[in-house]
Amino acid sequence: MATHLSVPGPVTILKTHNREDSAVEVNADDLRDLYDDIASIIEFSEPSPTPPTPIERTETPLPLPLEQHQPESQTPKPSLVEQVPRSSSSDQTTHAEELVKQSQDAKQSKTLNALVSSAYQATRSIILRRSGPSPEANILVTDPAAVDMLLTCIGTVGLSRRKILRLNLLPGCPVSHTKIRKVIDGLPALSSLAPVPKDGVPDSSKRDPLRNLPRKHRAFLRWLLHSPFIPLASITPSATPHLILPSLSPLHIQAFTITRQPSNKESLFLNHSATHSPFPVFHGTCPSRIPLILAQGLRNMSGTRYQSNGTAMGKGIYLAADPQTSLYYSNTTYAWGRSQNWASGGAKGAVKVLLACELAGEARGESLYVVKDEGKVVVRCVFLIPGSLGGEGLYGLSLELEKLYKVLRDGRG
Repeated sequence: MATHLSVPGPVTILKTHNREDSAVEVNADDLRDLYDDIASIIEFSEPSPTPPTPIERTETPLPLPLEQHQPESQTPKPSLVEQVPRSSSSDQTTHAEELVKQSQDAKQSKTLNALVSSAYQATRSIILRRSGPSPEANILVTDPAAVDMLLTCIGTVGLSRRKILRLNLLPGCPVSHTKIRKVIDGLPALSSLAPVPKDGVPDSSKRDPLRNLPRKHRAFLRWLLHSPFIPLASITPSATPHLILPSLSPLHIQAFTITRQPSNKESLFLNHSATHSPFPVFHGTCPSRIPLILAQGLRNMSGTRYQSNGTAMGKGIYLAADPQTSLYYSNTTYAWGRSQNWASGGAKGAVKVLLACELAGEARGESLYVVKDEGKVVVRCVFLIPGSLGGEGLYGLSLELEKLYKVLRDGRG
């Protein structure tokens, strides 16, 4: 197997301090471009799928003195040195040295075998990375609607007032807040990056769908697909037949479930569930806040610069039992340039985002809740709603969500 490797010239890693927390950031896109350049030059031949045959080694059973021949249940197995018979004769001493040497040889053989296997696995890994897409691109292939919805929410940051632009709503984003909407609107339709085959089953083993994008767009999408904003899955009759929300279909509302909660969120929520059983509630907010909410959960931002609505009833997380009430606080925004999520809803690009949550540790029966303890609230679903919808058709949603949440809890065990 011939290997041709050409190493490019020195590469400068750019470091900036443009984040509010003064963290050092490395331009990951430059590193990925360097990797792509090197990988395109390296020529590998696919190794045999059968790993190398382990190196055989033999072990010689050690002679034990008569007094040590006892059942294993009564006496622990002696070590190698203890197994050698103690004698003053020179021939027995030589035999002991031989046994120690055989043991050392066996250990060396095992180490060599491990090195050979590791080399095989490393070579195999390089070839697999070249032949298929990056792992983070799989959701772009298997669930483009979830990525589409996030692009709409992130694009809203670029349309916000100057005060909002100073917030760190997109930590680590390689594009500035003022330019992010232009970059998103310049993206092609996601269906062109990951077209669905004729059989309707997406294939995530194809070549990286981001490879042919311009550098800035590729860097942005890679950041998004690597981000903690991405634990989403579309709720559709075909993809999730066990999760049913029949009232949403005629209203052209798209639903997404949260597949992974922030660290310790579920355990805190479970502790509060012991006092009062959880039940569905809703939260309305600006779409620009959705990415951070997905990454960190709903947090009590009252009195901080991240507060988006008033505090007429005190500080805390505002939740409503009625989805129509929360929808009133969901700011209308516009879908990004080539979004396909809203096309069938007749909303002309105007959309709202509504969060369906679960509240524990509070007595049921109120119309409005102001929760100071963040551990009592878990976001379960995100709804993308046509801007023309006022929430009139959402009256039966709470009952449907109660059944859906039970399915999710049973699935978590």
